[in-house]
Order: sequence, then structure tokens, then C-alpha cells
Amino acid sequence: MKFFYKLTIRNKIIISFTVIIVMLVSVNALTLKSMSGYLEKYNSIVKNITKANSMNLVFKEKLDTEMWLIVIGRVKFEEGKQYDMINEAEHKIRQLMQSTSPENKYKLDILLRTFKTLRVHVDKLGNQIKNRALVAENEAVLEDIRSVTSLINDNIQDYIYHEVNIGEKIRAELESDVKNMIIVNVIFIFITLCLAVFAVLVISDSITKPIRELSQTAAIVSQGNLDVRVKNVPQDEITILSNSFNTMIEQIKVLMENVKIEQENLKKAELKLLQAQINPHFLYNTLDTIVWMAQSNDTQQVIVLVKALSNFFRLTLSGGQDFITLKDEIDHVISYLTIQKIRYKDILDFEINVPEDFYNFKILKLTLQPIVENAIYHGIKNRRGKGKIEITAEFCEDDALALCVKDNGIGMTKEKLDEVNDYLKQSQNKGQSYGLYNVNQRIKLHFGESFGVNIESSYNVGTCVCVKIPALIN
Repeated sequence: MKFFYKLTIRNKIIISFTVIIVMLVSVNALTLKSMSGYLEKYNSIVKNITKANSMNLVFKEKLDTEMWLIVIGRVKFEEGKQYDMINEAEHKIRQLMQSTSPENKYKLDILLRTFKTLRVHVDKLGNQIKNRALVAENEAVLEDIRSVTSLINDNIQDYIYHEVNIGEKIRAELESDVKNMIIVNVIFIFITLCLAVFAVLVISDSITKPIRELSQTAAIVSQGNLDVRVKNVPQDEITILSNSFNTMIEQIKVLMENVKIEQENLKKAELKLLQAQINPHFLYNTLDTIVWMAQSNDTQQVIVLVKALSNFFRLTLSGGQDFITLKDEIDHVISYLTIQKIRYKDILDFEINVPEDFYNFKILKLTLQPIVENAIYHGIKNRRGKGKIEITAEFCEDDALALCVKDNGIGMTKEKLDEVNDYLKQSQNKGQSYGLYNVNQRIKLHFGESFGVNIESSYNVGTCVCVKIPALIN
């Protein structure tokens, strides 16, 4: 303490301020280092998911098509691009191996082994074609190749699902670490404030003490005692003490806001990823129906079906827009139901009761179609007799719009309905009912918790799914 009193005021301030800054910078440096590590892991997972998804969407379709052209003789086996496709896919898998976490690498190992099996079947087909095998034998090998590509497709999807789960675990760890960091920062700020108060008191005393001694000496001199002398005091310089606490705290606040935004963006990316998954079985079945009708010379129905399919995918893409008009969404559903009605004409009918005054309202793309699809596959197909889907729209009291999809399908028991409603409230998808879950989460993410999906159902009676959204004019 005596040593501190002997220092100049400038040096006292420098020492005190240095201690405070070292404490604040140290804890914030640790925080920034921890956050950067998490962000690096997030970026790696997002890149892996994007790369795997891009391959997953095109590999099976391209390879199956190429092998089919070879089997029917349109492309010679030695001139085909099948091996280039396999090599490119294997190269992408090996690239993923370099950035994938150890707990998910084994899935990529399984994929690489599956590619080896695929090569065996492709080589077998090449040998059969070379030896002029029967068409039936070649088609049998083609079916084996399609089975393997389907398995590859499923394995890639499983890999993507586990990568998303790993990202969610990292998010939970980050949330826990952020809370701990806040507590540590509050403690360090409290300690730093105590040190600052102590430093102010000491510096103030070092300034006022010499002044008091000078004042006392001056009082003695005023009484006529000229022998008294002022003790030697150091030459002090008084400087302005700046405080950087608010700056440090603001840095922590900005960092936490960035982490929050990153979490929201990741959820949006996961939802957009699920939205981008177009069911290949629906496309294959529709194309099979078109081929069957064309072979039956049912030209008019072929034209209707092709137009409906074209309009369905045009509205699915919608130029990459997230919001479309309610009219476009209704047209999208009508296209989908037209296709399904042609395929299931004996069991399906539908009715659209949406006033034209509502057509200009804005709506998230792909809001109604997943619900309609759910009604067909989980409701109407599980009942006997002809099913019907009815779509209605009405205003709510709080400037909201309620869009309802009602079916007379098998419905749900109370226990099953409670299970589905509980599932919709979960923070992450558990691998079931992607359509309803995705619609509900997207609506809540864009408009808030007061909006979303509500389900009413009675067993052997039917189900009504209502979507509540803000009434926004386009």
C-alpha cells in the first residue's frame, strides 16, 4: 500500500486500469474463442448437409435413367456415364469424410461399401450386355441397381438427419455455455467494479492527503510560526480516468445477439431443407399413370394430368419465393388433388370453398398441400368407401385468417390426437409427420407462437386441420 502511495497519480490510474482491462479482456477472449469454436462446427455441419442434400436429390434419378437407357439400347454400355456418376458421388462422400464428426463417419463408411455393391451390379450388367444376355436378365440386374441406388438415397438421408441432430446437440451445448458465460461475466464485472471503487478511493486519498497537509501547514504559518515546513510530496499529475466497462458489456450483448440470430437461421435452413424434399414416389406414380393412360390412348386424361403436374411443380418452385398469394396456393392444391383424383378416382373427391375476396392474401408457400397430402394418405386411404376433402377459409376476430382442410377419413382416437398435438409442440422433429410439423414450425417462426396448426379429429368420422395465419394483403 505504501508503494502505491509513492506512485504518481498517472501511474496509479494506469496500473488500476490495466488490471481491470486484463480481467475483462481475458473473460471476453475466452467467450469469443468458445463461440468461434461452436460457429465453426455449425458452418461445417451446414456445408455437409448442403453437399449431401445436393447429391441426394439428383444421383439416383440420373443413374437410374442412364442404366435404363443402356438396358433398352439407346446408349451403349461403354459410352455411358454411369461410372463417372459413381466416381463423382464417391468423391463427394470422401470429401464429407474429412469434415464429418467421428460419431457420424460410420454412416459414410456404409455408403462407400454400398457404392462398391453398386459397382458390382453395374459391372454385372455390362458383362451381360457384352455376352448378349436376355432382356429379362438385364432388367433383373437393373432392378438390383435401382434397389441399391434407393438404399444409397436412404443412407444419405439418414446421414443428413444425424448431422441435423448433431447440430441440435451443439446448439444445446452452446445455450448452456452462454448461460455459464453470462454468470461468469457478471461475477467478473462485480469484482472489477469493486476494484474500481477501491482504486478511486485510494487515488482520491493520495490527492486530498497532500492538500490537507498543505492546509494544516498554512494554518500553522498563519498563527505566526515561521519555522514549520511542508513535507516533501511527490509531483502528481491528475489525468482523466476512462471507463471501458460499457464497451465490454456491449460486446458481450452483441455476441449473444449474433448467436441468437445464428440459431434462428439454422432452424430456417433445416426447415427449408425439409421443404425442398419432393416425394419421388409421388412423381414416379404420376408418371406411371401418364404412361398407362398414354398406352390406353386416353389422350384427354393424359393432357389433364400433364397440365396438372406441370402446374403443381411450377407453383412448388414459385421462383424461389417464400410467400405466394392464396390463389396460387389454392391452384397448387387443386393441381395436386386433380392428379390424385385421377389416380384414386374411385375413392377421392374434393371441394374448394374459398371466397375469391381472399385470393390476394399472402400465405407461406406449401402450407395447404402437405395437409391435404396427410388427409389422403392417413385419412381417406384408411377408410372404406369414397372419401372427400373440403377446403374452407374464414376471418378470425384478431385480423387473422383460418384455412381448414376437412376430410371424412378414418380419423384419430383421442389418444392418437393427443400424441400428434404433443408432437407438434416439440422443439425438433423426431422423424414423423414431417408435413404437419414443418407447416406448424414455419408459421410460428415467421408469425409468432399465436399462429399455427390446430387439429380436431374423431375416429371413424374424420379430421379437420385448421391453419391460422395473419391476414396479410399481397
